[in-house]
Amino acid sequence: MTRTSVNGVEAHPTNLDRLAAFLRPLQKGPFARADFECLTARSSENGDLLLDTARVMKAFGLGTGPDQWALLHQAEVTDDIVAYLSSVLGPADLILGMELPTPLFLALKKAGYRVMDFGISPIRFTPELTFEIRSTDADLYRHIGDYALPDATILRAVTSLSGLARRDAQNGPRIAELGRVGVIFGQTALDTSLIQGEGMFDMRMAEDQIRSWAAPLDTVLYKTHPFHEDLQTPQFLQDVCGKVQVTTFPTYQLLSYDNVTDALAISSGTLIEATYFGVRPQALMTPPRWKAREFHHLAVTSDLLSPASIMRLLGAGEDEICPDKGPDLRLSFGGWGDQEKVIVFQCRSVASLARSRRARRIRAFVKKYLAGAIVSLIAAYFLLGRV
Repeated sequence: MTRTSVNGVEAHPTNLDRLAAFLRPLQKGPFARADFECLTARSSENGDLLLDTARVMKAFGLGTGPDQWALLHQAEVTDDIVAYLSSVLGPADLILGMELPTPLFLALKKAGYRVMDFGISPIRFTPELTFEIRSTDADLYRHIGDYALPDATILRAVTSLSGLARRDAQNGPRIAELGRVGVIFGQTALDTSLIQGEGMFDMRMAEDQIRSWAAPLDTVLYKTHPFHEDLQTPQFLQDVCGKVQVTTFPTYQLLSYDNVTDALAISSGTLIEATYFGVRPQALMTPPRWKAREFHHLAVTSDLLSPASIMRLLGAGEDEICPDKGPDLRLSFGGWGDQEKVIVFQCRSVASLARSRRARRIRAFVKKYLAGAIVSLIAAYFLLGRV
């Protein structure tokens, strides 16, 4: 509701659409319940309830714009925002949010609402994609805990991926040649997990910390985020560490090797995953979203959103046709992981990466303008031939 054009920040409305879709069986079809109603609150006219972005920002004592959006995630709850949310949302038995800014989550709690705030769990290497959820009270926490991902499932995924990493027998020796390895995981340029002050945290703010982390390592591997091609960060890291290689090798297979001992990122959830593989994590900052976690579950199956679960949360009676099975989150949200690939391990220097990028740009330039020139010459030839 605040990540909108009003604040100059790209919106992700599909997350709310997915949550609403997961509850659709309770509204239509053979599992529908006459005593269930689901309303969506949006920052546009497309929802059932309108939460005006500018009004929300004003209630926190802020203006609009990317810098104000960043400050919102660190703001204090005001009486104005509590009153505004109450006036718009009215009576509600349960509120579901998707990665709500922490101050909004706390404002909803202060207004007396029962809230479950969803996000994709940082444990993404299991067969099923799961939710990370924070809630507002002990009763919700206990109910959510009934759907927590069992430790046995996590253990099985770790050992399976460690075995998968050995399917190509040549990869082990190749990685062993690098000595003691630390992996730095890149992140996207704009994300709530990077918010600090009026903007986004940048690795250049932690040069001494990175240098100290890399000192005992023989090799530093940098893995760029799949949705953010970044050449500047590897070059910066090379200048700081002097031993950086860039790789696209699958994350979980990489973390499975014994000589990969350390992992670093600004705040990536991959650091949480690294601990399950016995790799030491180091985060450069703590994002605002990691606050307000008194009632927090790290990995919860989607069965929490099953018709039976939702009706129990609402205090309604169950019936025989109310199933206790939720959606397939990998089907709904996409892959979220590269654990199933089996490829040959490769890494390259930062300098070769820069040369390759320049070569691609030159080829694209030549292809674009040379093709135009050839078309012009052909057209001129036929025109002259007619004269």
